[in-house]
Amino acid sequence: MAVSSSTTPARVRVARSRPETPTEDTAAKAASGVLHCMSRMIYDGCYALAYGVVYPIVFVAQSLPQENPVMHGFYDGGGPLWTSSAEAELQAGPALGGS
Repeated sequence: MAVSSSTTPARVRVARSRPETPTEDTAAKAASGVLHCMSRMIYDGCYALAYGVVYPIVFVAQSLPQENPVMHGFYDGGGPLWTSSAEAELQAGPALGGS
């Protein structure tokens, strides 16, 4: 048998990078999952508050007869509230969106 020279290089050791441990990958995925879950809970809670509580209250308030002592009391109390709110906004200045 004759020995032939081969053009294939000898085995070369290749430096391998340290593989990522499963705990690092799992911890990153878990943190991302928890953040997503919390974000979704806050969004759903605000959505439920807006559409499940605020709109029905506004609908009922609009359905009530407007000419009665209770509604007049709401109007009388709401006027100073809007006035004080506008004054507070003007005093706050540009930091809170005032002029």
